[in-house]
Amino acid sequence: MRVLQFGATGQVARSLLDRAAQGAVAIDALDRAQADLRDPEGCAAAILQADRPDIVVNAAAYTAVDRAESEEATAHLVNAAAPAAMAAACAQRGLPFIHLSTDYVFDGGSAAPCREDDPVAPLNAYGRSKAAGEAAIAAACPNHVILRTSWVFSPYGTNFLKTMVRLGCERERLRIVDDQVGGPPPPSPRRCSRSGAGSRRATAAGASSISPVRPPPAGATSPRPSSTRRGRTFR
Repeated sequence: MRVLQFGATGQVARSLLDRAAQGAVAIDALDRAQADLRDPEGCAAAILQADRPDIVVNAAAYTAVDRAESEEATAHLVNAAAPAAMAAACAQRGLPFIHLSTDYVFDGGSAAPCREDDPVAPLNAYGRSKAAGEAAIAAACPNHVILRTSWVFSPYGTNFLKTMVRLGCERERLRIVDDQVGGPPPPSPRRCSRSGAGSRRATAAGASSISPVRPPPAGATSPRPSSTRRGRTFR
């Protein structure tokens, strides 16, 4: 199988490249210099001109949640307009399209685990941009799959788990928010949990002595969904 992948340096993108190296999958990963998601037409052209891909995967996104509050137009361009253009190009070539989205399309207000068919109700600019991308993809390409991730961790980049391990080695006590619940999957599809869930504080437990706090994390400017436990992973 030959995969055309948008994204080459993010956590999921690099993990997919690692996984492909272990099997019979060839990934042509496009970095920002090769396909800038701020240029939707360029992203579409990359698909239309690609040499015989079997499938297209979008593992790139604007993910600066707090900065998106002041850069919503850019977040929408990258997270909605570019994936829409990709989806339309895939439909034109008859290619399946896999797109990574986020649990931030939900408001986190339900006590029940999130399902794929739950209505979206994003609380912040980042979530709105991702929800708009989902809707545009569904309208443009019938042969698509949208995967909503949450709390992704991996050996690469910066993530909550790595930060907790680092801080646990540096400090005797950590102050962690205790009002956010979700399911942190590693980006390896063979190890994704269908229904495992926990709070930020529980995820950090064991790294150090933990003090639960309820205010938003220092520096946070946008609201977060409080609970995005997963129900069914696929329909």
